[in-house]
Amino acid sequence: MRHAEGNKDVAPIVCLNPRRDTWRVRLAITPTELGAEWYEEDFDHRPTATEIRALFVELVNERVQQSILTGFTYEGKAVWLSEENQLNFRSTPSVPVRFKLGEDEDGNAVYHTFTTQKELAAFNKAISDHIAQCLNEGWTEKDGFDVEPYLRE
Repeated sequence: MRHAEGNKDVAPIVCLNPRRDTWRVRLAITPTELGAEWYEEDFDHRPTATEIRALFVELVNERVQQSILTGFTYEGKAVWLSEENQLNFRSTPSVPVRFKLGEDEDGNAVYHTFTTQKELAAFNKAISDHIAQCLNEGWTEKDGFDVEPYLRE
């Protein structure tokens, strides 16, 4: 799926070539200052409602993963929540422990030392809360998807 931008009145689905039966589906159309942006995928046939829903779910899942990975901060510091980091943060049995949380804007490593179990537990709870919030937002977005505009041209 590719990112695109253009006219704010872009159609959610369009037949690109009737003779070849090629179609373009545009998802997550969002207004911008200069028009709109969206994600699009081409099909070699008119896509079904099931195919369009699956494409939307894939897009939302990618966005949720990205939010989990890069959207968490702790004490004003961006924390990189890769699966490996999540496991490392949760499996540390004792303190003090020093973790690399990520990098600053200049690419320098950012570290934090947890000195108490309470502080480490609060950090891990904040991570769990962040992940749950990202997942819930994704589920809400998926549940709110209306395929009807894609079924008419």
